[in-house]
Amino acid sequence: MSADHIWRGLAIAEVFRGIAERHRQQSGLFAELLAVEEDPMGFPPVWNRLARST
Repeated sequence: MSADHIWRGLAIAEVFRGIAERHRQQSGLFAELLAVEEDPMGFPPVWNRLARST
């Protein structure tokens, strides 16, 4: 294997690492959106999450 092949392999691996990281982040956000939170005012969970982030 030449150095060129190694560099190409590393570049391809980096692309897949980026895809996996984005998928992990999106999965976390999706799970957070689906989380049911107790709210005495009756606001939906997404509203609660947005209110905390501002």
